[in-house]
Amino acid sequence: MLNKSLSRIRSMALVHEQIHASKDLAKINMVGYVRALSQELFQAYEIDPGKIDLIVQADNDFYVNINQAIPCGLILNELVSNAFKHAFPAAEPGELRIIIRETKNKEIEIVVRDNGLGLPDDVDINQPRSMGLYLVNGLVKKQLEGQIEVRRDNGTEFRIKFPL
Repeated sequence: MLNKSLSRIRSMALVHEQIHASKDLAKINMVGYVRALSQELFQAYEIDPGKIDLIVQADNDFYVNINQAIPCGLILNELVSNAFKHAFPAAEPGELRIIIRETKNKEIEIVVRDNGLGLPDDVDINQPRSMGLYLVNGLVKKQLEGQIEVRRDNGTEFRIKFPL
């Protein structure tokens, strides 16, 4: 539990690092933030780069305010950590892909997809039993005023959308 808490704190600290590195102190580059956070988690979980490919895709750079960046960081921290811990048992090879894009409706869409074992059918994202998924669900719906969708084919895919 201590490692999970430290990981969450680190994701919030990265937001502040990104803000201080930015020209505009009110906004951060979401793509740069996601790349930095995912690399931090890759190293924290001591993932063998030869086993799991971590791919961050983005159409272009875009900026979010700190009130959106912190919940996004916590959400990504949970989803990426869960993938590293559960999707690839016994260090089996696989791929974790994070896609960030702006939709036609002026929303941000973040997709976290792995080709691992897949989320069990008895896990309900709307009424999760784990603290991590409970946190993800609450942050998406209450903090970001967004939506979350889960797909369970050829691994697990979380699709999150929220207004820019």
